[in-house]
Amino acid sequence: MKPFARDINPEKGKYNKHISRGRIRIEIAFGILAAQWRIFQNPINLMPENAKKVVLATVVLHNFLRFHKVNTREQDPNPPSNLNSISREVLNTSNASTQQALQNTLCNYINEYR
Repeated sequence: MKPFARDINPEKGKYNKHISRGRIRIEIAFGILAAQWRIFQNPINLMPENAKKVVLATVVLHNFLRFHKVNTREQDPNPPSNLNSISREVLNTSNASTQQALQNTLCNYINEYR
């Protein structure tokens, strides 16, 4: 996801702030994976479909190892339901109008519930 462009209203600014925080968290998480799994030390020389599987596998393995060492995280059994309508097709699209609609949906969600 990209943040909204300049000259934005407060709601879009709040959205940009949350998107930025999310990106930082993802970069930190990937840094943790890279420190733990050697495959991430260099560019992954795989087809994109296989690279995705490798990333998902290492995430699962990482979580499995953490869970069995110390179980300190509690998961929310009731995630927000109003975002369930966002399909994988929408998230993977390169259509600008669809991406803008997704941006607006997430912006409304962030400003309504945060």
